[in-house]
Amino acid sequence: MTQSLEMVYLMNVILYFESTKTLFTFVRVSKKCFDATKSLRVNPWFTTPEHVVKFYQKFQQDTINCCGLLIPPTILVTAKVVTNLNPSSLADTDIPQIAPHTKSIYIPLDNYTGFKKTIFTLFVQSVNKMNSVIMSYDNFKAFVTVFRESSTPLQFFPKRCLVNLLYASQHSSLKDLVKLLDGLETEIGFVYHKSSLPDKKIDFKYPFYSYKMSLIMYQNGIIPLLQHGSFEIVLYEKDTNETLLDLLDKAVPSSLSLNCNGMSLHSFFDGLKLGKYINKLAVVMHNRTLNCQIEFEGLKELNLECSGCTLTQSKSLVILRLDSVKTINVLKGDWSFFKSQNEMVRMWENLNTQLPFINLTTLELHAVKTIRLNIQQKLKLFYMTYCENCIIEFNNECLNEFVFQNNKEMRITLRAMKEQRLYFLKCDRSTLRVLGEKSVKLFFDTCINLSVFGVKMSEIVFLRCRSVDTDFARCGIIEVAESDFGYGTMVCDKAILNTIETYVPIDLDESEEIVLVNLNNFKFVNSMKRCQRLIINNCKGCELSLLNNSVQQLIVKNSDNVHIEGDLDNVVTCKTSRNTNTTIDLDPTKIVELESEDLETFEDLTGSESLCSKNNVKLTKMNDKTLFIRGDYYRELTFTEMEDCVLIFMCQVVSLKMCDCVHLTSNNDFSVASNPLFIRCKKVELLRCDNLNFKMLSNELCEIKMRDCTKCSFVLAQSSRVWSNTPTPYLETSLDNLEVYNCRMCSINLKTKRLVFDNGVDKRIDYIGKCLETMVLVGLTKGNLLLNASISELFLEKCFDITFSVKSARLKSVTANMCKSVTVSVAAENVEFIQSECVDTLIKKIPPVVRRTPVHVYMRRRDVEN
Repeated sequence: MTQSLEMVYLMNVILYFESTKTLFTFVRVSKKCFDATKSLRVNPWFTTPEHVVKFYQKFQQDTINCCGLLIPPTILVTAKVVTNLNPSSLADTDIPQIAPHTKSIYIPLDNYTGFKKTIFTLFVQSVNKMNSVIMSYDNFKAFVTVFRESSTPLQFFPKRCLVNLLYASQHSSLKDLVKLLDGLETEIGFVYHKSSLPDKKIDFKYPFYSYKMSLIMYQNGIIPLLQHGSFEIVLYEKDTNETLLDLLDKAVPSSLSLNCNGMSLHSFFDGLKLGKYINKLAVVMHNRTLNCQIEFEGLKELNLECSGCTLTQSKSLVILRLDSVKTINVLKGDWSFFKSQNEMVRMWENLNTQLPFINLTTLELHAVKTIRLNIQQKLKLFYMTYCENCIIEFNNECLNEFVFQNNKEMRITLRAMKEQRLYFLKCDRSTLRVLGEKSVKLFFDTCINLSVFGVKMSEIVFLRCRSVDTDFARCGIIEVAESDFGYGTMVCDKAILNTIETYVPIDLDESEEIVLVNLNNFKFVNSMKRCQRLIINNCKGCELSLLNNSVQQLIVKNSDNVHIEGDLDNVVTCKTSRNTNTTIDLDPTKIVELESEDLETFEDLTGSESLCSKNNVKLTKMNDKTLFIRGDYYRELTFTEMEDCVLIFMCQVVSLKMCDCVHLTSNNDFSVASNPLFIRCKKVELLRCDNLNFKMLSNELCEIKMRDCTKCSFVLAQSSRVWSNTPTPYLETSLDNLEVYNCRMCSINLKTKRLVFDNGVDKRIDYIGKCLETMVLVGLTKGNLLLNASISELFLEKCFDITFSVKSARLKSVTANMCKSVTVSVAAENVEFIQSECVDTLIKKIPPVVRRTPVHVYMRRRDVEN
């Protein structure tokens, strides 16, 4: 279902492209984009006929959308369906071939001149059924007249008609046009232009259609036609008051949108009597000197962007001077105060503290000064910017997010009813008090002189804050980055100290987890009575004295010149990664760099580490040690960042994974680079490994995956029964799957049923074994490859300028995808060849080899016969 919706979405995006250049760029993004383009049954709304023709020739869609452009008739006659046809360039002989599959006619304004009557006659005689027409008044009248005079059934008349009125005189003759339409089931709309605006009010008793039509269109104003005389007017500052009043007097709208910047609306509002017609009003205005009142009896929806305004009653709008603002009452939608151009909006203390919002979801206050609000409504978002000296109280169980940005001298009280998030950005001299039992999340960024009080918080983040005072009971997580504090002590379960330079008042005795990040030349002396886990990451030149602590897990990463000392007797697991000159004063008997669950460890007589477990085990960076792997079997065993380590497997492993490992062997002589590593497992995965030579001790290995490896090899070991007088043969095994990606100088001497070989560029692998069933070769370039493997299927992908010779007589099929200049020579008969998105790729038969008998053999056979 999700994939189908994704395809529909991509197809909808394509319809808005204006040129084939944009389209072909979109097609190259992914295969899904290409598939969506091929699935289209109609071309996008292009702006030039060349793009329409080019798209049709490329994809051969069922429907040609002419977009009102002049498309060559030779293209139109080949299409199954034609829409938005502009017949200006059609000859009389072309119309009988194109009209039967034409569904709509669209004649743009630049072709408004009258057409020959014969053109419409031929269309009416040849058309089967037309959905819509868009043309000028004169052309439409001629089209209706021809249709009436013909014998075409009335039900074939277009169901949707849009008529452009270009002159005022055409409006007076609309009654004659309506008489011609009598008996025809159609929906018609009229587009009035500035020059065609009549001298009297428009009569709306005729049926009007509302399909993307406009009543009036001119420079910056547009009135979309809705239904039955219901219009929406959008006006901009370039429209004069006289034009607006004249317009509204002739076409009384039901909704009004005004962008009034730079306009003097005193006389306009005083002289406008809209009465009960207006039920929706949107005003964009920053004019603090406006002092007038407008009443709308039927107003239902209001959107305002202005310096000062208020809705005093449910059915009246009052726009007054800013000093007269007393009450705010919004019926529906979002309410916003926006900052004026020069100075801040000022709201006095006598403003009503109880905002009677109804169905309000978002509250935004911009540049408000001296206000006291008590908000009880259910909001989804409260956004406040550039405000000063405000007192805000919340008691909201449904509000999820608060955003405060660039505010000063704020006093905010929140009674938390659920888990909520508060964001403070660049605030100054502000106080936050959190009440209630529900936990909240607080984020402070670049705040100064901040005070935070509360009972229960789940997470607090201080980023680049200065002079922060705190007083709260307990917090789940506290993160401090580049901040300094005043009075108060913070208690938390997890403390994250990031790039700190001064004292941070966090009681670390109560923290169960402590994280130190990005500290430079920092001396840390503290007790950690309850701390179970200590993480140190990316620190430099730091000294840590851990006194009176309970640390059980110690992790040090990416650090330089860090010294950790103190009472570390409780440490059970210690893990380090990518450190330089870092020392940890652990007991010599402790485990180093070992992390696993349910792991039993002990010291044997040789001082080597021994491991026994049947669970999944991860071993990280076991440097210069010998590790015995004991037990029956391991489900999954993972080695990470290990180098020059001796691994002695005394068990069976189901899945063995190695990542970033170098030179692991099964003996103590590291001077020999090719020392083998004896393993017994079913599945092996290698990632970025170097110089690993595996010898398999069993024939149970079924899968090998290698990626970005160098100098790695797999061979089968001889039997361990060295006391036998006769040499034992190599073990026989057959892999189910072998995958090799971007490996270099690797050797694999094993049989496999399926081989996936992605060699990349300028790299080499030596595959010595045999592939029994399927071979997949990816990314091979420039060369000749002889395949002696007895395979049945061969897959080639993204190969370039290469020749393959396959001598297998069992080969049944060859599949090539996105290959170029590839030749496949096969010896088998009746090989199926499948290719997709390939260039210059072919398959040919290898001629049979004629074996000739040498002369001396022939002479010897003849002598014997005689």
